[in-house]
Amino acid sequence: MAKIEIFEPELTCIDGVCQMGENADLARINDMVASFADDGWDIVRHNLTMDPNAFVENRTIGTLLVEKGNSVLPVTLVNGKIVKMREYPSALEFVKWFSGGTE
Repeated sequence: MAKIEIFEPELTCIDGVCQMGENADLARINDMVASFADDGWDIVRHNLTMDPNAFVENRTIGTLLVEKGNSVLPVTLVNGKIVKMREYPSALEFVKWFSGGTE
């Protein structure tokens, strides 16, 4: 089974309510990730604001951020390999990765 990790940029928090700017993909990703997780798939999201240690502990992500900066976020890893940068995955990409493809 594929393990998918999504490393996301910082959230903007105003009055205790956090949102990721005007990113229309956020609601779509929230729903898809929750649905996949509910179905038992190994998928997790890490947000730079709420889970900064995940970015430090993951060597691949840590190195990428040092070399290219935060502008590469969001970054998606499948089984530890970078498969997408700078945008969230599509539903078809998730299906491909959960089926064993990474190219």
